Amino acid sequence: MHVYKRQGLDVLIRALETHEETVEIQRALGNLFRRRGELERATQLHQNLIARSELEPEQRRLALYELGQDYYKAGLFDRAESLLHEVAETDEYSESAYRLLLQLYEQEKEWDNAIVAAKKLSLATGDDLNGLLAQYFCELAEERMTAGFYQECAGFINQALILEKNCTRALMQSGRLRAIKNEHKLAIREWGKIVNLHPEMLTDVV
Repeated sequence: MHVYKRQGLDVLIRALETHEETVEIQRALGNLFRRRGELERATQLHQNLIARSELEPEQRRLALYELGQDYYKAGLFDRAESLLHEVAETDEYSESAYRLLLQLYEQEKEWDNAIVAAKKLSLATGDDLNGLLAQYFCELAEERMTAGFYQECAGFINQALILEKNCTRALMQSGRLRAIKNEHKLAIREWGKIVNLHPEMLTDVV
């Protein structure tokens, strides 16, 4: 029974592809395939849409965005990134595209790119994303500290604290960095700031 349903859907899709007014229906079908995990079928359908020469620019941008989501779900992050950057240049999809790019960069731990995308998202929406940006700088600081690049680490910690002056994670990292440098009194001072701000974190600081 499942085979017959699938074949019937294939016939319907081929019939729809010849009619311009069915673009929205095809897009909806592609989204349905993606939600069901049939990523290959969703990708093929959206690719076919984009290949149609009679598509309006807005319809093409929407199809590109949908295809970008297909690639993202399939783990084809390079392809998804390229398409999302393309549609992010337009007002109607900038917010959605940058939000998906942030998810992509977080998964890939590409913190530099995440910072750029978050700044552009903030410009597009007017949202205050300083807290999120501070966390991305903390991620960069953590990487540099682990690698022993302490000067770069200190720079990223400072960036985080500029964005969010009471960022607990940045203060914790600052204390650790001081301790590594044998500046123990300064380390205690940094950690003391956390306890003053958040007494419930005393155990973590100790």
